Amino acid sequence: MSSNSLSIAHPQFIAGAAGSIFVLHHRPVPSLPYKGTIIFVPPFNEEMNRSRSMLTLLATRLNAEGYGLAIVDLYGTGDSSGNYVDASWEIWRQDIVAVADWLENEGFSCIGLLGLRLGAMLAAEVLVKDAGKRFKKLLFWQPVTDGKIHLVQFLRIRLAANLERQTKEKETTKLLRSKLMDEGSVEVAGYEISRELAEAIDNTRMINYFEALQGATILWLEHRNEADQPLPKALTDTLSKCEENKLKLDFNTFVGPAFWQMHERTLAPEVIEKTLDWLRLA
Repeated sequence: MSSNSLSIAHPQFIAGAAGSIFVLHHRPVPSLPYKGTIIFVPPFNEEMNRSRSMLTLLATRLNAEGYGLAIVDLYGTGDSSGNYVDASWEIWRQDIVAVADWLENEGFSCIGLLGLRLGAMLAAEVLVKDAGKRFKKLLFWQPVTDGKIHLVQFLRIRLAANLERQTKEKETTKLLRSKLMDEGSVEVAGYEISRELAEAIDNTRMINYFEALQGATILWLEHRNEADQPLPKALTDTLSKCEENKLKLDFNTFVGPAFWQMHERTLAPEVIEKTLDWLRLA
């Protein structure tokens, strides 16, 4: 356990759906009025590693205002047990539920889920399937809205890495998908993804959750390189679907580096400030 003047970082291994999982719970110090804990739902693969500096800053800012932040390494990732190839979308969903159960048993209420990139769709799935309806707030940072596109982008990492390797057979995303079906897994940038996990991501769309999210309060923060950069049509179409489903959605943008893409330590403070502004009013 470590602490500064306003927060305590408490590392813990807890029982997850398929094995022990690592949770880092950043708590506000007891002298501050406690306002509840937010569970961070990680993005996919390297995007999580590139986001850790931002999460440290986020935890510090949340703790100073009385909120906790629980950061979990999903099964098969980070310091948690298991092999990545054995991970599944359902195991990961249950891992988030296990974190919420553990927090509540420790006396910390869970007020919401914050999902970055693919984690936003996993957070939506957790909320929709949560029988206890304990999560009232969803916070999305640059959410992935189409799992199929996201999976293709992931597979292309392997294609790019093989471009200069003359001995490698020429691969395409179609060929990699075929290997997934035939062999049960493929390795991309050190991550051996299983057919089951790939299919789950492939079939996930954010709009499919909208009808079931009508009772939640949602913050959606979208990245822009410049403040006046227009939104792409696919996103405006998705936001129109939010309106049709009468979601309680606060949409906003933030300007700064796309920290989840950067190899070096990169911060985008505006997304944190807009998150705090929303929590103060929500």
